[in-house]
Amino acid sequence: MFRLLAARRLGLTPADAAGLDVRRRCAGCGSTGHGKPSIEGAALSLSRSHGTVMAASAPEGASLGADIERVPAEVFAGFDDFVLAPEERTRPDGPELAGSELADAGRIAAGLTDAGRIRLWVAKEAALKASGLGLALDPSSVRLVPAGVGDTAGSAGILRAECAGYPGVHGLSIAPVPAPEGYAAAVAAPAGLTARAVSLGEIFATKG
Repeated sequence: MFRLLAARRLGLTPADAAGLDVRRRCAGCGSTGHGKPSIEGAALSLSRSHGTVMAASAPEGASLGADIERVPAEVFAGFDDFVLAPEERTRPDGPELAGSELADAGRIAAGLTDAGRIRLWVAKEAALKASGLGLALDPSSVRLVPAGVGDTAGSAGILRAECAGYPGVHGLSIAPVPAPEGYAAAVAAPAGLTARAVSLGEIFATKG
């Protein structure tokens, strides 16, 4: 999937995908033995959860993160402390996150369902993946706010990440994306990029 999306981004055929070289580099220590994977010429991100795979591509150099998670029967103990920023745990008048509940990052924790919590989780993990830091940075240090109250971005449920001291995270836009029933998914990228779903059929029909 990773190589197929890169091939499409690079204007190659699906048959060319197998020959693309996947490299890794850790944003923390610079090691090439682990860290965020990449293919020259494209920005890529991949996530998998319980047999379901999600991948995203963007122009080379763009910070990109994708995350998908299956909604559990209940979240783990201590989830709110680990994932929610202090303002998200205490502010009762947070912005609406649309009917999907991704929408309300600022809602008081007591008002969130577990499904809503997972939608916040995937939004934050997508942003952390985009930065290359991953869970080396606590999700609770990232605050999500509407990308623009009253404009088209805000009404579409697009969020902006706020994270003082971490420019690779701060300012990223995060969009909910369609996911199979029982899952939640989001993609994070710099403001100005728009997300579009691409089917496997479209990918395999790509011509060089």
